[in-house]
This record gives sequence, C-alpha cells and structure tokens, in this order.
Amino acid sequence: MSELALPDTAELVIKTFWFIVAIVAGVLVATWLLYFAARELVRAIRRGRS
Repeated sequence: MSELALPDTAELVIKTFWFIVAIVAGVLVATWLLYFAARELVRAIRRGRS
C-alpha cells in the first residue's frame, strides 16, 4: 500500500457509494425483467382471448 492510506470515512463513503450503485442497478434490472414478463403475459392473454 502507499503512504497515503485512506481515512475510514473516505473508505466508508466509497463502500456506501458502490452499495447504492449496486442497489440501483439491481432495481433497474428487476424493473426491466418485470416489464418484459408483464408484456409477454399480456400478449399471451390477448392471444388466448381472440
């Protein structure tokens, strides 16, 4: 490691930042998957009725 070690607060901020980024990415992926699944479900229901 280098002489200039990060203070605990900076390390905590960086970890928190990446934690938030991971959560946001997870939410976006989950939302996209739900949207895709719902769209396919609606398409299947419409196909079944007609």
